[in-house]
Amino acid sequence: MSLFVSILLNALAHYSIKVGMKGLDLASLKSEALWAIVFKAIVQPSLLLGMLLFVTSLIAYSYSLSKIPLNIAYPIFMSLGIIFVSLLSFFALHESFRWIQILGMGFIFLGVGLLSFRGIS
Repeated sequence: MSLFVSILLNALAHYSIKVGMKGLDLASLKSEALWAIVFKAIVQPSLLLGMLLFVTSLIAYSYSLSKIPLNIAYPIFMSLGIIFVSLLSFFALHESFRWIQILGMGFIFLGVGLLSFRGIS
C-alpha cells in the first residue's frame, strides 16, 4: 500500500511542478540573474507543493523498501509512475495522447503484472 501511495504522491508532485512552471513567465525572466529566477520559481505555491509531495513520496517509498524487495519495488514504482503521470497530464492538463502511448502503457501494465507475480512457491 505504501508503494502505491508513493507512486501517487510522486505523480502529483510532477503535476504540481508542471503547473508551477506554467505559472512562471520564463521569457520575461531571461534578463534577470539566475538567483532571481530561482527565487521566483521557489516561491510559486505549486512548485512548493510539488517539492513537499516529492519528499513525502520519498518517505513512503523508503518505507515500502523495508517491506518489498528493491528489484520488485523500483520497476513497479517507475512503470506505474509513467502511467499515472501520463493519465494526469491527459485529464488534468489536457495534453495530447496518441494510440501508441496507450499501447505502450498497456505493455507497461502487463510488465508490472509480471513483475508482481510471485508464482506458486
